[in-house]
Amino acid sequence: MVYIYVVDARRKLLGVLDLQDVLKADPGDSLADLMTTNFVTLHVDDTVKDAAKLFDRYGFQAIPIVDADNLIDGVITFRDVMDLKDRSI
Repeated sequence: MVYIYVVDARRKLLGVLDLQDVLKADPGDSLADLMTTNFVTLHVDDTVKDAAKLFDRYGFQAIPIVDADNLIDGVITFRDVMDLKDRSI
């Protein structure tokens, strides 16, 4: 899966889309109609262990990382966490 993160002008995370859903959508569909607004995030202070728990629980391929204001700072992938987990946990 490939995810698209919808943000506002400040980088506040508003929603998440799966690229497959976008490709299957009708041309008149809005991003607001397609995106999921109930999403899972990691906080910038979370650990690799926290990330691994979320990946195990939800089965996502990537999880956005946000700060206290829900501004997106990055994205971490399942593969990256599993590589780090194998070395550090």
